[in-house]
Amino acid sequence: MVPILFLHNPKAGGTSVAAALRQKFDPGDVSPYFDNSPAERRPEDWSSYSRYRFVAGHFGYEVKQYFPHHVLVTNFRHPVRRIVSMYNYWRSYPLELLPEAIRQADNGPTLAHQMSLSEFVRSRNPYLSLYLDNFHVRQLTGSGWIGRRRFGDMLLAKLRIRKMPWFYVCERPDLSVTWLRSVFPEMRDTPIPHENVTTSETETALTSSDIRVIEERNKADLALYGFALKQLERRALTSSACLIRRQEP
Repeated sequence: MVPILFLHNPKAGGTSVAAALRQKFDPGDVSPYFDNSPAERRPEDWSSYSRYRFVAGHFGYEVKQYFPHHVLVTNFRHPVRRIVSMYNYWRSYPLELLPEAIRQADNGPTLAHQMSLSEFVRSRNPYLSLYLDNFHVRQLTGSGWIGRRRFGDMLLAKLRIRKMPWFYVCERPDLSVTWLRSVFPEMRDTPIPHENVTTSETETALTSSDIRVIEERNKADLALYGFALKQLERRALTSSACLIRRQEP
């Protein structure tokens, strides 16, 4: 299996994708997750992970310089569903399990417990805004943990998607897996499990006004999601057709 650098977009099926991919690597070649939240972004530590062949986390493209031989992959989910899922996940997280140091600062679970879904998606809390405002474009062009976007980021993000050998789209699991198995033959007998799934009734409380707010805050991520969906449909079908031709007698 080729070395992989997985830019894990939060609450978009990434835990399941990572669980499937890491099975094809020796345990000693699998990196622990790092840079998993704004407070955990530590550039001084990145080089220490360069020896691993499978590397996954909520870090951004900025770490790629330490993994020059790794192929880049990521995961997509419609921004509205992703953000609602994040709220549900944080609301379901027992606050008593949070470490004391985290409990004293802004953190997702505490803030979600204090807000309704409507309040959450409209919040301008700086910590939440990192998650709520075009996270994936920022992750693919630099870091999701840095709030600024630069001119040309959308074009750059699309270019990086085009260069990826594979990515996962949460709303198209079957097609994503079909493509995965045609790109990485080692994955042909490996299912993608369902992990870190949050069960909640909160989504039924999502109003049309809430949806508009999320979409307004994620115009770039919505455009990127649509681009990725078209890329998936075109590239997966092309790869599958090539695989069938190779298997024909």
